[in-house]
Amino acid sequence: MTDLARDAKRRLSLLLALTMLATGAITAVALTGAPSALAVAPSQGTWTNISATSLPSTRIGASMAYHPASGKTVLFGGNSTSTGYNVTQTWTWDGTDWTQLFPAHNPPAAQYASLVLDPSNGNLLLFGGVTEYGYSSDTWTWDGTDWTQLFPQHIPAGRYLHGAATDLARHEVVMFGGFSQSGAVNDTWTWDGTDWTQRFSPSAPSARGYTQLSYDQNSSRVILFGGYDGYFYGDTWTWNGTQWHQESPSHHPTPRVTGAVTGDPNSGSTILFGGYNYDEGYLSDTWAWDDDDWSPVTTPTAPPGRYGANAIYDPQAGGLLLTSGFSTNPSSDLWLLRLGPSAPTSVSATGHAASVSLSWSPPISIGDATLTGYQVYRGTSSTAIDTTPIATVNAATTTWTDTGVVTGTEYFYQVRATSTWGPSTASAAVSAVPGTAPAFSSANTSAFTYGTGSSFTVTASGDPAPAITLTSGILPAGLTLSGSTPGSVTITGTPSAGQVGTHSVTFSSANGVSPSASQVHTIVISAAAQSLSWTTTPNTGAVAGDTYAVGASSDAGLPVNVAVDAATSGYGTTTQACSISSSVVSFDHTGSCVLTATQAGNADYLAAAPIQQSIAVGTVASIVTVEPLANQVYGQAPQTTTATVALASGDLPTGSVQFRVAGADLGAPVQLTDASAVATATSITVTGPPITTPTGDPLPAGSHQVSAVFTPSAPTQVGVGMSSPVTLEIELAATTTNVVVGQTDLTATVATTAPGTGAPTGSVVFTVDGTPVGTAALVPSSNESTATLSYPVPAGKSRQVGAVYATNGNFAGSAGSTARTDPNLVAKVTSTVKPKNGWYSGPVTVAFTCTPGSAPLSGPCPASVTLTGDTKTTTVTRTITGTDGGIATASATVRIDRTKPAVRLSGVVKNKTYKKRPTPRCKASDSGSGVAKCSIKVTSKKLGKTTRVTFKATATDKAGNSRTTTTQVKVKKPAAAKVSVVLKGAKKTGKNKYQVRSGRSYSLTVVSPTQPRYLNASKAPNPPTRYGPHAFKRVGKTKAGTPIWKLTVPFTEIMTHTSRWNIGARIGKTTYVIKVTLN
Repeated sequence: MTDLARDAKRRLSLLLALTMLATGAITAVALTGAPSALAVAPSQGTWTNISATSLPSTRIGASMAYHPASGKTVLFGGNSTSTGYNVTQTWTWDGTDWTQLFPAHNPPAAQYASLVLDPSNGNLLLFGGVTEYGYSSDTWTWDGTDWTQLFPQHIPAGRYLHGAATDLARHEVVMFGGFSQSGAVNDTWTWDGTDWTQRFSPSAPSARGYTQLSYDQNSSRVILFGGYDGYFYGDTWTWNGTQWHQESPSHHPTPRVTGAVTGDPNSGSTILFGGYNYDEGYLSDTWAWDDDDWSPVTTPTAPPGRYGANAIYDPQAGGLLLTSGFSTNPSSDLWLLRLGPSAPTSVSATGHAASVSLSWSPPISIGDATLTGYQVYRGTSSTAIDTTPIATVNAATTTWTDTGVVTGTEYFYQVRATSTWGPSTASAAVSAVPGTAPAFSSANTSAFTYGTGSSFTVTASGDPAPAITLTSGILPAGLTLSGSTPGSVTITGTPSAGQVGTHSVTFSSANGVSPSASQVHTIVISAAAQSLSWTTTPNTGAVAGDTYAVGASSDAGLPVNVAVDAATSGYGTTTQACSISSSVVSFDHTGSCVLTATQAGNADYLAAAPIQQSIAVGTVASIVTVEPLANQVYGQAPQTTTATVALASGDLPTGSVQFRVAGADLGAPVQLTDASAVATATSITVTGPPITTPTGDPLPAGSHQVSAVFTPSAPTQVGVGMSSPVTLEIELAATTTNVVVGQTDLTATVATTAPGTGAPTGSVVFTVDGTPVGTAALVPSSNESTATLSYPVPAGKSRQVGAVYATNGNFAGSAGSTARTDPNLVAKVTSTVKPKNGWYSGPVTVAFTCTPGSAPLSGPCPASVTLTGDTKTTTVTRTITGTDGGIATASATVRIDRTKPAVRLSGVVKNKTYKKRPTPRCKASDSGSGVAKCSIKVTSKKLGKTTRVTFKATATDKAGNSRTTTTQVKVKKPAAAKVSVVLKGAKKTGKNKYQVRSGRSYSLTVVSPTQPRYLNASKAPNPPTRYGPHAFKRVGKTKAGTPIWKLTVPFTEIMTHTSRWNIGARIGKTTYVIKVTLN
């Protein structure tokens, strides 16, 4: 069966199912065809504005659905835009005109109710909406002639602006969301023909109204798009009968509310038109859902943008019927959308010797149109295909051959389907090149190497691609033919042993286009290269006497020869660095040992490139250590040290040791056979001479490096050894200094302390209180020296007398001192009043305390002094002396202020009456210690309409004296202005309560001395809190002179989902709330 036939059968099956549902003939719906094959959304269509003799009055929020049994579209209810009230009218559309019916029974007048097909009985099911009584929860059914109210056991909460759709796969009605008394909801209900059942899904769309639901024929699921709850939604959800699933399409319409949505039985897609959002306003775009993605539908024209329109597939009109809706004005116009076919599929092009053949498959969807044929377009590039068709064929033909071609030119083709609604979009471009005779395109020689896997592809061109065969010759052993496909064959494999050389074979190529082609192919097999590598690595630091087992290998597995190379040190002499025997290398002497590895090759392998190893051979290391030395003091007896020599090989050394001090030889070399030598199994220790200067004198103070050098008796095998130096520290001889103060001179004695010896040299500096007063030279005497300076120490204060000997030569410096002390005198200030800020406000006494120094006082301690009068500064001073001439002086400074400051109030008149409380200033002055602070304390007392205010000013000076003065005044405030807030033009229903109508504007009028600020509307009972963007304008004033302010407040259609709102105005810190009921 062709795709076109399946599409036709699918549409017929759906319409038949709808008709049978209407008559109650079946309880299940079986849809034929393959949904996956039809899951392609239409890409284009045509909107047509149709007219009718009779039209329902303009309304918003009406409900519409197709009734299969009567073959008519039913329109119910809505809100009349001319009267502002809901209507309870029932209208039908027969494909050409509207007719108002007058059934015996009618549901209550409502707007934004849901009306869908009940698949259990073929009737229409009406639920909910908003009436003049509030949110409806009624369930009604329409049988084609009359309305009947149903009373199910379970009833969803009353609501409006909810979504509902007929689920043909599960034979039930699905309802979601909307606005109820509590606000937006997100509950899901299903109707089975007798009762409502609430369904609970693990995940579900968020609470919202203004949403769109429709049954998607391709996926057998209910689809939900968009909605609003203070936020515009653009998400897509699907219901599979048990739970909601959020889809993630690659493309989608912008977020919106109440777009018109319905299913298209021809394509199996869901069609969405229009809607509204804040950013774009009223929308007029058309979209299609193909089971997993949204795609735009291109139309030459479109209905004006709107939201809240009604749409349904009308079999009588053969398209999607759209009516009603709201934009800047409500609409009652009629539009019909007919969808065109999709592009042909599976288009292919095949080139031949003088032609190109095309084939394709019919469109997956033909929409509402009738397929009439196909048009073929050609060009020489994918971006330059002619706009005029080169061929037109009938609808039953899906192939065509282009004979007007030039061989070797690439042609590009596209195919369009034609229909009663115009052509489809073009198919994807395909290309082909007309055929040519075969010709070999690869080289006639290939190269291989013995033992190495490789391949070479023999290729030939031609159209159609030619077959390549081996017609003569035999491939060398190890090679085979593989991957034989039209236009190529591959020689592959690894050449076997004994195949090195040249081999010839013949290939033929044929594709049915004369002439065929032949190629003599030469296969050249080369000998393999081999490479050598060392399998062993010598230890680093090889020395004479070591051995090394050497090894090398070839990657071909052939034997390798290793020999000593002529580049070896001492090659061919008795001092040759190394020799080899049975792959073991012996290191004989110091120098460079060079080894060379070679392999000559054979019939299948080339000779290998030689490789070399170069090994440095050193002497056996000798290890020399010198015994550490203890520090000495200058003049102490000299000491000796020892040197120990050992070899790294473990053998005993032979030779001599030279001791050194600061790099200079210390005596003659000491032979390791010397009488002082002490040998162990691996080392020999010898003792050196006493450590002195080269002339035999004691070493001077400082650091001296002592080392030893070993000279071997066999220098070609054992290396010279040098010890690390050890440090001999000769320290300065310590001294002590003692000072004696005479009547007219100063004497210092500097002595050397053991273990140092010798008389210190140099001079001594004498100081008094740290100040040098003279220098005297030392006179040596055995292990000490003496210096004398003529200098009498001044009297009158305590002094420190010292003597300093600076380091000189090999002797360390030292110092000594003695103290001379003055007497001490302390003055103490007391008073019966605690001072403040350094000032006293009462009598002050100054008392003295005396302490002798290094000698008794020359007289009694001074008596105390008492001061009583005001004084800014008085200083009391006393002096004492000692019998050794020491002197001490003490002073005390006193400040006394016993007089209070002057204080007064300025900026206020005593007993005067003010409109508001004045702010006086505190003024103060003080001639003694000065003013510290001046403060005012305010108290008030209510006397009828007058308030008596008392100001008490207090001034305090820095000594703590204070004075106070008091002043009284009267304050009488004027009466406050009256404030009022009213909503003019609205019906007042109580205190601060008004009734308004949607779509109208009212004046919020405020009487206030200051400009009020508007607060945006909030859903009751929430108070308004956010400031609005518009400002009140002053329009006049009251007789009392209070300003009058005015602001126009609109109540829009979109606010109707909640009937009670709170608006407000803020004056200063006070908020005035107006409660509004919206009808």
